[in-house]
Amino acid sequence: MSRKRPAPRAGAATQPALWAGAADEPAGSAGPSYPVQPQRDVRIKRAQRGQITWGRVDLDAEVPADHEVRAIAAVVDKLDLRGLYADVRARGEIAGAPATDPKILLGLWVYATSDGVGSGREIARLVELHAAYRWLCGGVAVAYNRLNDFRSDHGDVFSELVTQLLARLRKHDLIDLHRVAQDGTRIRASAGAASFRSGESLERLMLDARAHLVEVTRAATDPALTARHAATMARVAQDRIARLEHALAELPDVAAVKKQSGAKDATPRVSTTDPDARVMKMPDGGFRPAGSAQFATTTDAARAIVGVSVTNRGSDQGQATPMLEQIEARTGVPPPSCSSMVAIPVTTPSTRPPPRA
Repeated sequence: MSRKRPAPRAGAATQPALWAGAADEPAGSAGPSYPVQPQRDVRIKRAQRGQITWGRVDLDAEVPADHEVRAIAAVVDKLDLRGLYADVRARGEIAGAPATDPKILLGLWVYATSDGVGSGREIARLVELHAAYRWLCGGVAVAYNRLNDFRSDHGDVFSELVTQLLARLRKHDLIDLHRVAQDGTRIRASAGAASFRSGESLERLMLDARAHLVEVTRAATDPALTARHAATMARVAQDRIARLEHALAELPDVAAVKKQSGAKDATPRVSTTDPDARVMKMPDGGFRPAGSAQFATTTDAARAIVGVSVTNRGSDQGQATPMLEQIEARTGVPPPSCSSMVAIPVTTPSTRPPPRA
């Protein structure tokens, strides 16, 4: 039952407006009931945001029992990860800090990929902010460079893990390979238009790079340089030579493609920063250095990805045969068993979905 507030009596003084100062009060009033200096000698608990605090955290209670991150961790636990553990150098009584469990790194990448995250730096940030990522780590600190090195150094092992997952899905009849859809999407490469050079320019750059390596090797004996600094300079010089050698090796392929397409400018050019990139026509009509990612998925309710490849061909023509061979290698199903392969458009989301808490 609600009570009605009584109406003010006629002639009674009304309550002063909020934040009203002393100048707004009527003459002869008693004034405010609080002291003139309200913060003087007052005892309150103030916020101390710069101090270090300790607390009890139950990681398992922060993640619901039916959360998808638990299912991902359960699948990772059942995979054969001997290829990842073979690279761990911290063994027995060998000196050095313990390595991060590969199950943690793999689980973070799998869950982050399902969450629309593809950056090691972003994963490291989410580990500090979101309960699901913290639960996967289980109190183990993970740096972004460790995540990036893990992904780049174990490409073959990742491919084998995909095969294991497909085998498990096939074993439980969760995917149907009678019909497979394939299409490609063009992805902008990390190369600028100015990085594309002709064969003559590449040869000149190669001579300069080799001369620079000789100078760096000679400067390594300078006592003013630390061993770490000298090693970094040598590695950078060697990486530059390796990229130029890769670019020179790609020249014949680029020349053959230009000749076959009948391009007006028949001079082959290759990027010095990303030799595998090719100038392609993008969906917006512009031409930029890019690569083509090919995906093959089942057309059943699972829509499972059964094949992935990256090519520098600007067209999807001729990509079905190698994809069928990859599917056979991963699943054991020969190409004749795939009754049909259709092409479907691949849509790339313009915005990344928000991370799950």
